[in-house]
Amino acid sequence: MKNGSTKFRWGEQAKAVSGACLAVALRESNKPDRLKEIALLLGQKYVYLQRTLATLLASVNLKFPSTTPSHHIPNLLSHLFQELKRLPEETILNVKLYSQLKGLSLQAVADLSYAFLETFAITSKSNLIQSSPSSCAVSAFVICLEGELGKSLSEIKDLYKCFSQVCHLSAGALARPYRAMCQEVLKWMKDLNWVEQYKKNATGRADSTLRNVCARGLKDALREIDQIWR
Repeated sequence: MKNGSTKFRWGEQAKAVSGACLAVALRESNKPDRLKEIALLLGQKYVYLQRTLATLLASVNLKFPSTTPSHHIPNLLSHLFQELKRLPEETILNVKLYSQLKGLSLQAVADLSYAFLETFAITSKSNLIQSSPSSCAVSAFVICLEGELGKSLSEIKDLYKCFSQVCHLSAGALARPYRAMCQEVLKWMKDLNWVEQYKKNATGRADSTLRNVCARGLKDALREIDQIWR
């Protein structure tokens, strides 16, 4: 392929171009581009494939479709699933966190994440989703893990470190939207006059920490909002 002074020849470069084309096709179909997996499949370095993709887009004057947080959920689901297939002593996750996650249906968490992100995009006045879609995806996924569990997770920082491997962002950057997203869930619950009933844990003891209140009320709040909007 030739466009101006840009040339792609047969060999390793052609493989990289084919991978970049596949990434574009996936994104055009509103799916995650899975560039990391494509690089692994082709035996290419991830950074090299990124550069090839940028060159390809520039050479054909194509604007890459923007991603949304929901596009990252399948990758997060797959990555965590693989991490939990490891033995406890082999994973980067804290032992208690590992145990909590092993008992969850990750597909249910993914489904909850899609619903959460859709609702958050409609109700939130922040620009978090536009400014940092991957960080929003990870924080939403973590919140929904806690929502599925019904309480806050232990050593949550290990979970962000785990996802930093697939998102190529620091754990701190990925965790940044977490509190704002929890605050939005709390706002939903206040609008529904539900906050007080979720301030007690399963044993009936008072527990009004933001994370636990959100974890206990998230699924019910999303269901109620969905019913209201129908």
